[in-house]
Amino acid sequence: MIVSRAIQYGFEQLLTAHVEVYLVGGAVRDLFLKKESADFDFVTTEPLDKLHTRVKHATYIDTNQPLVTINSPYGMFEVSALNGRLYDNLSARDFTMNACALDANGVVIDPFHGRAALEKGQLQTVRPMSLREDPLRVLRAIRFSVEYDLTRTTIRQEMDGAKASIQQVANERIGKEVARAIMSDSWLTIFEQLCEEQILPAFASCSKLEVATVDLNNPLSQMERWLVVHQLLGIEEVGFPYKPGVTAKDITKK
Repeated sequence: MIVSRAIQYGFEQLLTAHVEVYLVGGAVRDLFLKKESADFDFVTTEPLDKLHTRVKHATYIDTNQPLVTINSPYGMFEVSALNGRLYDNLSARDFTMNACALDANGVVIDPFHGRAALEKGQLQTVRPMSLREDPLRVLRAIRFSVEYDLTRTTIRQEMDGAKASIQQVANERIGKEVARAIMSDSWLTIFEQLCEEQILPAFASCSKLEVATVDLNNPLSQMERWLVVHQLLGIEEVGFPYKPGVTAKDITKK
């Protein structure tokens, strides 16, 4: 498979003797779709504490799931540890289109037939219990299906079974997913479908909506999106993150 210079650069930085490195997730999906990607996630068998001292512009982030970020000329790369088999890593992911990998020779590893699902225009989960294991994936299912023009028919029953548990998801995680939806080119359709699925009320108690990223170079359009979302939620007095004190009521008066 032909890959971009950014992906080649990533492998050049990460490959070393006796180490396995794979590109995983969204960047592989975007290769299938022949789309540019700004989402470069790698996994490696090299210990991360060793990797971050070997590679320039690398930062080790010690969290529950440690990772290394690399500030490259092509954007930010994220590198996680590959513990165990690659198959196990991919099987823990949400949707088949995101459960693919690419090795340094351009060989695609697609054990759950994610590419075929994309070609059929279907959004499919890796495992039958995937959405119930993490109900936030229901929100991601709607966003992905809209952004990539995929049907959700094959996961309808799974979605219905997981929707009731969305309110159990941490507010911060919901807020981050809302932020991604607001910044999407298809943001209005996404929120319309969230309304149709009767999922939007789950956001009303979310105290972390203010984490949404706002493009300061184009504040009006982002403010308008923000306003629409809060109107859908029935929330009037909500401050905008980049202009403290400004509320939805203030904007509607203009």
